[in-house]
Amino acid sequence: MPHNQKNPCRRAGMRIRTELGFVQTLPAGLEHFELFGNGAQLLILGVGPEPALLRELAARAGEQVYFMECPALLRAAAIPETWKQAASLPHWLRAHGNDARIALYRPGIRFFPSFYGPLAAMARAWNNRSGPVPKSESIILPGDEKSLLIRELRRAFEAQGRTVHCPDKKQLGAVLPHILANETPALFLSVNFQGLDAFGERFHCLRQANVPVAVWCVDNPWHLLSALRSPFWKECRLFATDPSFIPGLKAHGARHAAALPLGGCPELFQRPALFPDAGLRPIVFLGRTAFPGKRHFFAGLRLEPAQEAAISRLLEAGARPDFHYWRKRLFRETDTPLWPRKEARKAGFLAEESSAMWRMLCVRACRKIGVSVFGDQGWRTVVPEQDWHPPVDYYAGAPGLYHQARYSLTTTSLLLPHGLNQRHFDVWLADGFLLSDNTPGLTLFPQELRDAIRFEKAQDIPLLVERLEKEPRLREELKRAWKKEILTRHTYACRVQTILERCR
Repeated sequence: MPHNQKNPCRRAGMRIRTELGFVQTLPAGLEHFELFGNGAQLLILGVGPEPALLRELAARAGEQVYFMECPALLRAAAIPETWKQAASLPHWLRAHGNDARIALYRPGIRFFPSFYGPLAAMARAWNNRSGPVPKSESIILPGDEKSLLIRELRRAFEAQGRTVHCPDKKQLGAVLPHILANETPALFLSVNFQGLDAFGERFHCLRQANVPVAVWCVDNPWHLLSALRSPFWKECRLFATDPSFIPGLKAHGARHAAALPLGGCPELFQRPALFPDAGLRPIVFLGRTAFPGKRHFFAGLRLEPAQEAAISRLLEAGARPDFHYWRKRLFRETDTPLWPRKEARKAGFLAEESSAMWRMLCVRACRKIGVSVFGDQGWRTVVPEQDWHPPVDYYAGAPGLYHQARYSLTTTSLLLPHGLNQRHFDVWLADGFLLSDNTPGLTLFPQELRDAIRFEKAQDIPLLVERLEKEPRLREELKRAWKKEILTRHTYACRVQTILERCR
């Protein structure tokens, strides 16, 4: 057909309101259908905007064409009267068996994921059916050695004698079907939704295979959820390192949400290699001035001068303008939904800017004693040239730095109001000494331990160090007590055991 002639089978796109409330156009064309099976009995899962385009498929279907359609589209779809609606996919497959053929309207997964996602997973499982698949004790942990927490979690699971599959995101599409064709793993564990797609197709595939899906949110959950376009996350076993997010997640429909803090991996931090630079200052700080991709993530948002001034006043006074603070300030109604739209990023942007200013204040306060900073180029405007060092590899360089430093400084992210970071565990395992801001997350530890290492305001850091230096015996006792506490209650071995118990 000449390119300037219109296809008579096509019409202007059909506009619909999706499951998440967005107005979008349903694409037409046979190229949007995925086919399964070769039987004579045809079932159409989602008829699309032009059922007439399916005549070619329907002509081969023998006496009857069946269909299933999302209730939200049922009235608008021009479905031929001779087609018969199927009550359920499992029932229809049992009735027609090897004589079945399925045509899946793939765009439906994007527009109505809760309806089409399970059907697509069921259709694929039927198409790839084989004999019974044995259960196993293995774990699917998507990511590679450079991915967040993969080393720690893999070691912890393998210490239990479990096989751990760690396909990276490029391999997962091919590896996952192969795994599920040969075994039914005990768990699919994702860190920050890594390995799970935005529309939940892999989640439904795993659920169809009877594999529990757990997600450990080690960053702000609302930032992670802002990338998702399906409510499948509400059915996952959700864990958040910051307990203050659990009520909000449950209010948004999360059925299985629980707090699970970070932990320590003794094998990676107990015998650190010494850092070659002997000219370290008494305090060492490892960290970035901003997380990678910050500008892109917060595109279109900017810090107003009045907001910057307000943040400065709050931090100087010892307050914590964190994510919850900014959410209340921006949204007068505390029940303003944070998902599926990206409203959370507005509060997150201000919390991240507050965090950046807080880090700067604390590092500047440490200059009175002497501080060596290991981080990006942005720190060169904060500390003298001789006190700035390029970033170090966290596993190869950080343990030695923590071990050698008189004190290691950490400031917690205000994106995680009650959160801890990895330094709260790793510094002690490396036989170092940590100075921490007074995050509410410290209540995870005994009061006598946390009270001895925390500071409220940046200007309190020199006073805290002075107090500790006056009591060297207490300082050594604290190091031993903190390390014992981490090894006893807060290793990743403890954390994976909790995950397995709650996902059983």
